[in-house]
Amino acid sequence: MSGTVSFTSTLGGIIASFGFGLYLTPEAGVRFSTLTNAGVLASLPVVHLARHLLSGKHDTTAAREEDTGRPSSSKSSTKAKQSATAVRKVKSTVYWFAVLEGASVMALELIGARMLAPYFGSSLYVWGAVIGVTLVSLALGYFAGGVLADTYQGLNTLLWVL
Repeated sequence: MSGTVSFTSTLGGIIASFGFGLYLTPEAGVRFSTLTNAGVLASLPVVHLARHLLSGKHDTTAAREEDTGRPSSSKSSTKAKQSATAVRKVKSTVYWFAVLEGASVMALELIGARMLAPYFGSSLYVWGAVIGVTLVSLALGYFAGGVLADTYQGLNTLLWVL
């Protein structure tokens, strides 16, 4: 699953690179691009949390079932099907969050380079600094996410880390 999450994150970064780099930032400007990125990032956790709270189901067996590959109790096949559906929903949400995480990283990188261009130019040094800071931030974030995922195993942890 981690390979698919990495792939979807990279796919989001590719889409954002072209969308923000070639169209949105040059046409609409840095402020609009930043607000768009912030709005999307702020709305997604709120939407997910609202869906989770409104569903009224707080099934904690889904993560255990994903780890073991089988239902935690074999009382009924209906419960197993519901749990499998819950795991699929969480996986789908994780993939969407990964796409948006990758897209937001690239969007912020492009916006940052565009903001620095008037002061330092659009040189290789500016791009190198922006990409370097982005990669350091990603590495620290991935490390912290890995520590959290090892400590609190399950799909929901991956979702909250993203």
